[in-house]
Amino acid sequence: SNAIVQESCMPRRLVFFLATILFVALGITCIVIVVNTSKESDHLRRLRPMGVTAYPSFTHGMYEVHIDTDQYADDVFRLLSYCDEVESIRTTDLEVTDSHVRRLVALPKLWNLSIRGSSISDDAGIWFEKMDRLEMLDISKTDVGDDIIPYLAKCPLLRWVNLEDTRVSQDGYRHLVDSRPDIMVLVSKGDMNETSDLHSPAHE
Repeated sequence: SNAIVQESCMPRRLVFFLATILFVALGITCIVIVVNTSKESDHLRRLRPMGVTAYPSFTHGMYEVHIDTDQYADDVFRLLSYCDEVESIRTTDLEVTDSHVRRLVALPKLWNLSIRGSSISDDAGIWFEKMDRLEMLDISKTDVGDDIIPYLAKCPLLRWVNLEDTRVSQDGYRHLVDSRPDIMVLVSKGDMNETSDLHSPAHE
């Protein structure tokens, strides 16, 4: 039965990966939270009056919650910290800060986090390191630099990270891929002095 569960999880992760690319390409600005519908909590339901809309996802057993404004960001992330069923969160160009990321450490099932264009700093790395289930992380278009790299290298299950349009240097990039060759790293060619923009174990 374990083999069946593992096989069913792979398409889901592929779907979310492709959906993330689509959101970035379309320039959609919102927060997308994917949860297991069979375990929706009272805390999650309390998010709806804050402009949150929940609807069934195209992925079996999941649904998505859209937040179209960051006006209630502090309250949203405070309530999210109690929602153990949250598995995936995506934001684009919203005011997500280090303190908001800190709230997400409490989520035991969070494996996908995309906070592209957010207001985080290198200090957010302290909280990424504590996310034991985190597999995919998009922190592109943020002000993070080389100081975040040691934290990313310590994320136990991290397998994919987007560092495009950040302050991460070629030295920082090399440190990450050398210390964690199992992580696929996406970076901007211009920032890497025209080096390869993708490191993947499959390319070695």
